[in-house]
Amino acid sequence: MATMPICSITSVPLERHLSMNGGSGAHSYANNSSLQAAGIQFVERFLMQALDMFQLPSAEEGPLHIADLGCSVGTNTVTAVNSVVNKLQRRFGAERAELPDFQAFFVDLPSNDFNTLFGMMLPNYIGSSCDGANDLRKRSYFVAGVPGSFYKRLFPSKSLHVVVAYGSVHWLSKVPSEVQEESSPSWNKGSVWICNANRDTRQAYAEQAHKDLVTFLNHRACEMVSGGVLFILSGSHEHSEENPAAIHSVSTGCNDATTLWCHLAKQIDDAWEEMANEGLVDISTRDAFNAPVYMRSVKEIEQAVKESGAFSIHVIDNEASPKLLDMVAWQNLENPVAHGKWIAAFTRSLFSPLLEAQIGRDLTHQLFRRVERLAAAPEQMDLLKSSALSSIMTIISLVRT
Repeated sequence: MATMPICSITSVPLERHLSMNGGSGAHSYANNSSLQAAGIQFVERFLMQALDMFQLPSAEEGPLHIADLGCSVGTNTVTAVNSVVNKLQRRFGAERAELPDFQAFFVDLPSNDFNTLFGMMLPNYIGSSCDGANDLRKRSYFVAGVPGSFYKRLFPSKSLHVVVAYGSVHWLSKVPSEVQEESSPSWNKGSVWICNANRDTRQAYAEQAHKDLVTFLNHRACEMVSGGVLFILSGSHEHSEENPAAIHSVSTGCNDATTLWCHLAKQIDDAWEEMANEGLVDISTRDAFNAPVYMRSVKEIEQAVKESGAFSIHVIDNEASPKLLDMVAWQNLENPVAHGKWIAAFTRSLFSPLLEAQIGRDLTHQLFRRVERLAAAPEQMDLLKSSALSSIMTIISLVRT
């Protein structure tokens, strides 16, 4: 008999259980996010350019507030915030007589593993007196955690100076309801994502993504000071006039699973198909699961920024980075077993909490064991070796007007 879902993610608010895999174990996001770390390093020069535009306030105006939206857990968020603080402290040292206090807010959904994040950070912060005497600080800023959705208001008006969001805004506030309805032309049957979905399904995702991004920008507009910098790194796709909701053009290989997300989704689809065929999960449970992710094109982002009307555009541009994948993801192509383990661990770090909410922990474990085996299959190795792999990222640098 098929195992029924523990709880359906269609009936529970997504923010209750959407998170990267917590802890510090073998399957944690903290230990499987080196690809994201490479992306942060890749775009740091664009962040530095954005911070060069920021008009420094005087120290008398109070602390300078920085927020990382969608911080998750691990060293990536600390690296991102450190880069902002270090750059601005250098500028203050060169351009101002006095250095203000810096306050960093680490923001994610309540389901995020804040305990691991702050447990990792606290040993680096001992404290100091108000006048700076006997300063024992190793980290040069104060920290606070903020649990909540960045699709809602999080901070007081005009309180944030710099906001960064790395790899978070392509996660949606919800899965479009119509893609989960069997009677709808947008029903996304048999797939966890939209690589091979029909036009109606992709359009439903595109519309939800547009609403979400406009909402995100409007809330940040309320929270940020005039002249504040909003810097976003997001997954992307190339816009097509013939099919604006297409996830990737044919040249980037969506339909043959050579882009990163499509490749990951295919492994989950194939593993889930096996389990359904064996009666471990029923078909309706499989079809009810959809990844709440959409990669916007530059044109779609520009449209949302224009609709918001609160930001001027410094940079919105795609960066195709095949070297990023070479650095981390595909270095084990000559070792299929190691490659399969990497794919399974990386995918699990992203989707395990959502899948556990849908089918439970034991079946989720079985699913990723199958992902590991399928990703190491000879046909997958041959496909990846023969393909021009790329991961398209969008760099978004905005200034609050």
